[in-house]
Amino acid sequence: MKIELHGINNTYPLICERGILSSCSSYFDKNKKVLIVTDENIPSSYYQDILNNIDQSYVYILPPGEKSKSFDNYLKIQSRLVELSFTRNDVIVSCGGGVVSDLTGFVASTYKRGIKWISIPTSALSMIDASVGGKTAVDFDSIKNVIGTFYSPSLLLLDMDTLKSLPQRELTNGLFEALKMGFIMDKSILELMEDPFNNLEEIIVKSIIAKDEVVAIDPKEENLRRILNFGHTIGHALESHFSLGETLKHGEAVGYGMRFVIDDSLKEALKHYSSKLNLPQINISKNDIPSLMKYIRNDKKASNKGVSFVFVDSSYKTNIKSLNNEEIERLIAKEVESWHQ
Repeated sequence: MKIELHGINNTYPLICERGILSSCSSYFDKNKKVLIVTDENIPSSYYQDILNNIDQSYVYILPPGEKSKSFDNYLKIQSRLVELSFTRNDVIVSCGGGVVSDLTGFVASTYKRGIKWISIPTSALSMIDASVGGKTAVDFDSIKNVIGTFYSPSLLLLDMDTLKSLPQRELTNGLFEALKMGFIMDKSILELMEDPFNNLEEIIVKSIIAKDEVVAIDPKEENLRRILNFGHTIGHALESHFSLGETLKHGEAVGYGMRFVIDDSLKEALKHYSSKLNLPQINISKNDIPSLMKYIRNDKKASNKGVSFVFVDSSYKTNIKSLNNEEIERLIAKEVESWHQ
């Protein structure tokens, strides 16, 4: 399957085919240098075809986990590119999950003002979320995605077979982003969520297409694209509060974040689908609100008017509002109190 996706001032192909990684070097110019950025959990077989068939190909391996999405690793990869004398006509490849994709894209967008980037997402989260829309970033001072750019890959290679090796929690982590798309864009995704693991491929493809429809209209999040932040403002704060991935993974944090901003009439449906995805239990009380507020005030969507939140009403329509600190604290306190009743 081939789909044209909308990037930042360009389009790029998504090629989805089982087993495509065994021959992925055919999509590369063999006269260009290639640096593959991956992590320790990614099997080398995913990128071995590139190493076997491209003479000047190299690998940079990161420790797994959210903490690798750091400015320190950004600088180390930049140093490696300089050491290998990469030009802006050479290629950098992300092969891994959302952390690898976000970090590599940020490197690509800034090395010599832009180097060609090919994305090979290998997790449900990176396929559904990080691979579409051109957002790149690193975390800084425990704040999610506070430093970043808009930059699109030139090619996206998607092999569903890579999902077979993932632990179930990594699958469900990505599917929370698909659940978000079900509530704000395509309710047919919610129907597929009744049996998420048997409908995995269809859920992923539908989510990619739905997100791309939004990005095509508003690539740089000036208006419509802001709806994709549904669940993310408080979700990111929860993720940072719980030490960036140690207790709550990104998708799981978004799963909780949606509860604060969805109409009461839809909360049971959200909890129902969240239970299908085995959302882990967290212990949070009003005493945690000051910590959450610290992260929310530093959210990239904050402005002089307040912090932007995406609400979903009973008819699945989105509504974007800016809330001040007092309104945010009341919003959080009300939901947290309901968890303890």
